[in-house]
Amino acid sequence: MQPDELQHSKTIQMAQQRTLAQGGDCERRIGRADERLEQTMGGH
Repeated sequence: MQPDELQHSKTIQMAQQRTLAQGGDCERRIGRADERLEQTMGGH
């Protein structure tokens, strides 16, 4: 890989990590909703 390609992939990784960090809260909320839904569907 060329140095500029390596730098570019690092930049992409950092951007993805920032996006994941921002999306983490939403995913956790969705995850809790899914758990509740599974418990309801499970017929407790």
